[in-house]
This record gives sequence, C-alpha cells and structure tokens, in this order.
Amino acid sequence: MKDTFNDEKYSLAVEIAHMRFGAIAPAIQGLFTERTKTAYYKKIAEKPFKNSKGKEIVPIIWTKSCLIN
Repeated sequence: MKDTFNDEKYSLAVEIAHMRFGAIAPAIQGLFTERTKTAYYKKIAEKPFKNSKGKEIVPIIWTKSCLIN
C-alpha cells in the first residue's frame, strides 16, 4: 500500500491548496479591508507570494512548476 502522506504529488497538491486558501480565506471570512472582494483579489494579485521554499510566484499561475525549485 502506498503511503499517501509521503507521496511527492500529494504533498505538492497540499501545498498548492494551502497557498490558494491562504489567499482567498480573508474574502471568504469577510476580513478584507477593500470595498469589494474583487478589489481584494486585484490587490493580492499585484504582489508575488513566496512558496515554502522561498521562491516568489505570481498568484494567478499557482501550478506545480511554480512550487518546484
């Protein structure tokens, strides 16, 4: 039986999910300071995020290639 939690593809999928949720969580919870959710999304898309390895990525293109060194 394969150990899913040590599987590289699974770990990568989890990391992508955490980054995406981290970006949208304030909008879902109503904690953003902008007038609209659209304004919030535009604001966060202006600056790159950093993945767990410190590589800067643009939020719009969160894919496997963005997370690998």
